[in-house]
Amino acid sequence: MARHAVVVGEGVAACATVLTLERTGFDVTRMRSVPESDRSTILGPPDDLWIALWKNGVSCLRALGITDFPDSNTPKFERAQFREHRGADVATVSLDPGAFFVQRRVLRQRIEKELRAHPPESELWTACDQPNSVHIHDMSGGVKSCDLLIGADGIRGRTRQMLHGNAGIRSANQQVVCGFTSLNEPSLRAAVDRFIPGGLALSTADDASLFVGLRVADDRLYWYCAGLASLGTWDSVPELTAVLARRFRSFHEPIPTILEHGTPSPQGLFVEDLRPGTRFTRGRIALVGDAAHAMTPDLGQGCNQSLEDAVSLGKALGRKTSVLSALRDFAHEREPRAGLITEVSYLLSQATLPGSSLGAVARDGLMWLGRPFHVASMRWILDGGPAQAAG
Repeated sequence: MARHAVVVGEGVAACATVLTLERTGFDVTRMRSVPESDRSTILGPPDDLWIALWKNGVSCLRALGITDFPDSNTPKFERAQFREHRGADVATVSLDPGAFFVQRRVLRQRIEKELRAHPPESELWTACDQPNSVHIHDMSGGVKSCDLLIGADGIRGRTRQMLHGNAGIRSANQQVVCGFTSLNEPSLRAAVDRFIPGGLALSTADDASLFVGLRVADDRLYWYCAGLASLGTWDSVPELTAVLARRFRSFHEPIPTILEHGTPSPQGLFVEDLRPGTRFTRGRIALVGDAAHAMTPDLGQGCNQSLEDAVSLGKALGRKTSVLSALRDFAHEREPRAGLITEVSYLLSQATLPGSSLGAVARDGLMWLGRPFHVASMRWILDGGPAQAAG
């Protein structure tokens, strides 16, 4: 008799987990989550964000049987240019083998094509872990039982709240705004070509402002701006455009022009992560993705670690007939690695926007001195993980 699992969530982590469970022999039911908070975080509107898909994430997709994505047409950056906000070069770093740059929605939809489970039709309200099953209550009053409940519904989702409440949620004290700029104008395109020679450019200021530009097509530039504590307040897109113009008016060209011609997302996102230490599992309930290890975007590893969760969970369930034993193996493998990557990413976020001129000078000096070691320092991330071990 097939075992039954319920997966709560609708993002990349949820879809990848459904896929690995189906291929391990589970019947899977998908559910939506009732968020505990409407506060917008960097993890809040996932489909609008673009993400880095590194070697370890691509290896996980291959382990899940997805061999045609990303492909040769997917944008990729292989070099990063770091500058001081007035335009002085700080460091140019090779990112060999580079990272693909994909819209989270596109990745989610590609994984969903492989799923047998129907889209979510009900919302989780609460669950009770029993010795031999999990009893789940949905918002309409329905009750169902399953052998395994997976929470992939984010840092403030219902599943994590049931297990840990708000324990471990940590603010990075930053606000981010994302947007696009059309490069149809030849002079602007030429300026961007000089600004972003390898696909990725970062400029940082003493007043703790950060501008990141990533070329996603010949005629489009994706960018995001970050500010310590807050970028400002606004009630409309035109007001937001004016806020960004004021905040970044001292930055070198073409940044002010990029923002002037850009279309920002109207919602400012507050960056939060989860301090390592809370458990990924309890009885027959497990957390994956941002519900287990939400992290700042500074290492570009959030989605990649979600894919590692799916592969690791599938391997553990494939080895063990006991769900409880498999979840213990999963937690033993994933908690130390994901926790360390989360902490490194958080420390990098604090170093990137130090909030003082002295801190900015120290940041730029360390960036210049450490430029030969940046990629080498990430090898333990890119060459590790469950898919690499399987290979």
